[in-house]
Amino acid sequence: MKSGIHHIGDIAVMVNEEHEVKSISTAMNEVEKKVKQLVKDDFWGLAVIQRTDTTANTAHFKPLREVHIALNSQGLHDENWIERIMEFENIPYPYADFGTCDLKLTEEYVESYSHENIRSVFHPFYNERKLIGVVLLDLKYDFISNWISVYNKDNRSKIEISLSKPRYEFVILPALKKILLPCTPESGVYYVTINWLSLSFDVFVYALFLSFFYMIFEVSRHCVITLMAKDKMTGLLRRDVFDKFYKHLCQESSIIVVDIDNFKNINDNHGHLIGDLVIKKVSEIIRNSIRKDDISVRWGGEEFVIVLDFHDKKELSKKAELIRNAVMEDLIHGLNVTVSVGISSELSISFEKQFKNADLALYKAKKLGRNRVVFYEN
Repeated sequence: MKSGIHHIGDIAVMVNEEHEVKSISTAMNEVEKKVKQLVKDDFWGLAVIQRTDTTANTAHFKPLREVHIALNSQGLHDENWIERIMEFENIPYPYADFGTCDLKLTEEYVESYSHENIRSVFHPFYNERKLIGVVLLDLKYDFISNWISVYNKDNRSKIEISLSKPRYEFVILPALKKILLPCTPESGVYYVTINWLSLSFDVFVYALFLSFFYMIFEVSRHCVITLMAKDKMTGLLRRDVFDKFYKHLCQESSIIVVDIDNFKNINDNHGHLIGDLVIKKVSEIIRNSIRKDDISVRWGGEEFVIVLDFHDKKELSKKAELIRNAVMEDLIHGLNVTVSVGISSELSISFEKQFKNADLALYKAKKLGRNRVVFYEN
């Protein structure tokens, strides 16, 4: 090649005097391809600078930048191209340092003309212990932090790297490691740590999401159980569901037992359809007469149980009379319907015993003429 700048594809070859030049464009393209697989868009440039025993120098650039053109204009006939590259690239140490490490990673510097923040990797090659060339790989300064970011994204991790010691450090956790990058200047010290603040925030958000999901799940489950637990005709709790899920929670509770009077006569004289309508209406009166936290159960065909968490006899009798009067005062589908009510509110006894006492009180109410409330007396 003659002196000047020659273009082979997108590689520029600069020679200072006519001489034979090795064909390395294929190799440079392959190196660029492999480096870009590692650093993606942080690749900035690749150069190979060679010199012979004579004054002949060759430089291959991909891509050719203004700093390289300046090299051509200022030192095309200079024998010391490698030293001039060091000067233009603002490298703070001589290439003689390659004697201790065959690969050098520079500190950050601002490239002339482009003003891009760059870190360069220099790799020398020798002939009979004599330096005859250098491969120069330019990378954008933040390629290391970008590597960490890609790693974090791929592995869902929270690792960070910095030149200064993090402000937060957890003594009891192995969170901080000081490392020295090989073949770098004295100041090439980095701190690698887990970003606990970011990790804690992510854990909080994740826990919040799980809590929200669990809340939605529980609400949905409760709605499904509630729908399945209700008696289809009356809307009251089914007895089998009460026995399985609620009974153990109702120990030492007060119990009101309500039974429709002469219900068999209603079915016999007016048919089962009217009988069902009577059951529905009495159930509706019971639901509207108790608190939200009280439990009402369809215990049998025309018998209902109300479980309450207080033992005030006056209030219990008042609630029972409210139900009895509501049923008695209004005609239910043209029929005069009444109910008998038994109450038990003994302290420190089991649900089974309490229910048995309330049932005895109901039996007494029936025996005394029906349509009345009887409180169990020990």
